[in-house]
Amino acid sequence: MQAGEFVGRVFSYFKGKTATKAPGDTTPKFQMYLAFANDLLRDFADDSSFRWKTIRRVESETISGDHVELPSDFARLSDDEIYAGTQKLSYLDFSERNSGEDGVYEMDGSLYLAQPSKHQGDTLTFGIIFYPPKLTTANSYIVCDS
Repeated sequence: MQAGEFVGRVFSYFKGKTATKAPGDTTPKFQMYLAFANDLLRDFADDSSFRWKTIRRVESETISGDHVELPSDFARLSDDEIYAGTQKLSYLDFSERNSGEDGVYEMDGSLYLAQPSKHQGDTLTFGIIFYPPKLTTANSYIVCDS
């Protein structure tokens, strides 16, 4: 659904007026509706009880140090399927990072390897839920599973 259609539907639902009377895309009220929608889309991406399909992707990064930076639109990991090459790694809580277990933990926008020397040159593969692109115009596409 495009943002312009979304604003028309919301306007009709809450105001009881036809969508043709919704604010135009150059008005401050239209931008207000888009701001609400952007906030809700971020909230939905953060909701761990929902299994997103449309805002999920697999990331692959070559391991060359002790960590791999997460993408700027990263919301959270989609699951615990994290691989260094063909070896599945455990997702560790920050407090478990020095436990001796081979895994990764998240800190400061990066995934850190608990035993980085074992995986140098391998590819770290993991799934993420990402924040949908912000709605900015009436033609912006709303990415949402339902």
